[in-house]
Amino acid sequence: MRRGRAFGVFRSCPISKSLTAERSQAVALSRRKEEKRTATGANALLSNVNGSSNTATGLNALYSNTSGGGNTATGYKALFSNTTNNNTATGYSALQNNTTGYENTATGYSALLSNTSGGGNTATGFQALFTNSTGTGNTANGDNALQNNTSGFQNTATGYIALQNNTTGYANTANGLLALHVNTIGDSNTATGAFALGGKHRRQVQHGHR
Repeated sequence: MRRGRAFGVFRSCPISKSLTAERSQAVALSRRKEEKRTATGANALLSNVNGSSNTATGLNALYSNTSGGGNTATGYKALFSNTTNNNTATGYSALQNNTTGYENTATGYSALLSNTSGGGNTATGFQALFTNSTGTGNTANGDNALQNNTSGFQNTATGYIALQNNTTGYANTANGLLALHVNTIGDSNTATGAFALGGKHRRQVQHGHR
């Protein structure tokens, strides 16, 4: 009987209740954090430690992310090297090498593949902004648009192979098939129409066919 009473007293100990409550709170907090992370696919979000509001779908998507938040990766190795915030990658290897670049959007096979620290870029299409690494504020819509851009900034390319060979040129606008596709370092050019300003130019405007 004494042993039974002693056991009963032990179970009602205030310290035991406190520990149980703390464990319950910790489990609840852990569950809330997990609810903000969604990973579907082998090794998706594998390295995540305290990053929140991330969604990774696909093999090795967001693989290296540890603390970055607000990222969405859909596709094989999409945002594979990412460690920062607010990037969206949809497509095979889209934004694969991004590490510290933020607020980038890549849609398409290998779009923005080489980007490392460039921010505020939007790439839509097969290998759009493929080589971009540190360039910022670029917009590429179309297969291979701004494909070879590395550090050029505030460029806009719309159309197949538009501004394809631009590397460090900035503030260029190309609309149309092969528009400004040979430009490499020229800046402040505007080309509208198929083949417009197909050669190397600096601060020029051309409309229509070349």
